[in-house]
Amino acid sequence: MMQLNEKFGSSILQRIFSKFSAWETAAMMTKLPKQGIDLNNIQDSDIKKVNKSPKQLYGKKGLYLIIASEDFKVTENSTYGWTKDIKKGQLIGMMYGGKVAYITRNGLGSKSRHSSSKAGIDMKGARSVAGMSEMPHVTFEVDYQRTGADVQGKVASRADQKQGAIALKSAESMKKDNVARYKKILQANANNKGKIDELVGKTVRKVNQDIEAAIKAQELDQYGNLQIGDGKYGVDNAGSQIRSLLSDYARYVRDMQQAAKDSDRGNGNNYYQATSNTYALDIKNKCAKMAKGDYSNF
Repeated sequence: MMQLNEKFGSSILQRIFSKFSAWETAAMMTKLPKQGIDLNNIQDSDIKKVNKSPKQLYGKKGLYLIIASEDFKVTENSTYGWTKDIKKGQLIGMMYGGKVAYITRNGLGSKSRHSSSKAGIDMKGARSVAGMSEMPHVTFEVDYQRTGADVQGKVASRADQKQGAIALKSAESMKKDNVARYKKILQANANNKGKIDELVGKTVRKVNQDIEAAIKAQELDQYGNLQIGDGKYGVDNAGSQIRSLLSDYARYVRDMQQAAKDSDRGNGNNYYQATSNTYALDIKNKCAKMAKGDYSNF
């Protein structure tokens, strides 16, 4: 598992992370580099205290740490009502991309059935912007954009990526895999020929055209990564984004099919219809992003 583990460049981060659990520290140092967030190289000048609550940060882009400003107790909103002691300086939670942040396989993300755990206090009553806002806290904004390019270079270097012909071979394989995955999912969704299917198919074709152009151009960066588009992104970026899109599409198809089954049974529960709508919106946003040749992290 890739992770960055040099000494923090920020005394503020050192102080904040000293209060974190070993799991929180290990998870963040392992996952965040996947999104270009290099905590090692962030300086004190990249961190500022902001007078904002999680409620006020909802929908706002950026990375924010919500830290306990004093010792207090929090009681879980559940049948058993477990009480937990929270210490001053402890991580209550994080806001990323305008939502409560969860640790996922790909870094930080919003809550879903595929999230592993909420960053910070992971218990009922503490998993919402409202719940965190009611707790005594201070908020730090972390400007990680300055170090984004550096961390991507480190991760690439430590992965010992191959150069030249291997990059070309990977691109060709990626193109074939994209088409095969799309066709397989489309077959599972034979009874749904709607706009989402067409949009995903169009996006897959567009990305494959970009990959073909990259193969012809054969432009490599200093780490031996095949470049795509205007040179801002590597073909691996495009592969990562299309895999994410197709994963969402597969879940969309699954939930649409389950919603149809529930409807046939006369089940009034619209849970799967709601989740499929959520995936549909995510798919549209991702397709719109890639249509512009933007292969940055979602």
